[in-house]
Amino acid sequence: MFQKIVIGLLALLLFSGGACAAGYGEQTENGDFKAYIRELCEEYGVSEYLVFAVIEKESSWNADAVNYNETCFGLMQISVVNFSWLKEELGLDDLKNPYQNVQAGIYMLSGYLEKYLDYHMALMCYNCGEAGARKLWEEGTFTNAYSRWVIDRMHDLEWEALEAARDRLNPQNSESEDETLLGESLHLTYGESFRKTACVRKESIGLNPQECWDDIPFGAEIF
Repeated sequence: MFQKIVIGLLALLLFSGGACAAGYGEQTENGDFKAYIRELCEEYGVSEYLVFAVIEKESSWNADAVNYNETCFGLMQISVVNFSWLKEELGLDDLKNPYQNVQAGIYMLSGYLEKYLDYHMALMCYNCGEAGARKLWEEGTFTNAYSRWVIDRMHDLEWEALEAARDRLNPQNSESEDETLLGESLHLTYGESFRKTACVRKESIGLNPQECWDDIPFGAEIF
């Protein structure tokens, strides 16, 4: 039980900003910029670790990155084909500006996540366009190498953050914490993506995703 309480408290530290993801100091020197990404993630309801993983995959944190045919730019490799509607909806005018670039990417991810309730499906849309992703779904493919890499990396970064939180934890205080509250916090950290994936799968066979959340046991790793 003590171990469960300690893990739960680590999750609380993580969600309250008590720990930073390990490794980002070497990739981006500007702490204010990382804080800006976290603010956008909170605003749009997207996991910061998902965004960090996408940036790592797309550009290795190179704000000047350009793809081979010069159609995608910046940290999150925003395509020029999306510029018109992003400009209209967000007022953006320069996809090469790192602040505007990450806002565009996070905004797009949030829309896909809200629409499909599934990390893999949202990432497939981000990676190959919504039309391309739909074609794959029609063929029965609901993940690809890109989505699997990003999600694996996202969970790695979550665990790194918990390890960083462990260094800040005072074990003498953990026994007084409420186990139920801590368990809920841990569930929010690691259970959400699996639950969303399972619900989309159920929707594909005719079930309403809003009716299936309670069917999935706490902590279940459903892929």
